Amino acid sequence: MARVVAYMDDLFFQMKLAETAKHLNIEVKVASNPAALMQLMDPLPKFVIVDLNARNSPLQASSSFADCSPH
Repeated sequence: MARVVAYMDDLFFQMKLAETAKHLNIEVKVASNPAALMQLMDPLPKFVIVDLNARNSPLQASSSFADCSPH
């Protein structure tokens, strides 16, 4: 099963993502702050979704997980 990590704080968007992932047999984990996102990055997911409209510093969060990705 593929694993996806999402950074978002919009509950409606989270539910739409979770329902779609369920139909596609994809595991989705959601983080709503940068610390939670970093915890979900081990093991590395296949895909990361970042909601740029999130209120909790989405650009800072995305730059922090970019440092842990393999090059």
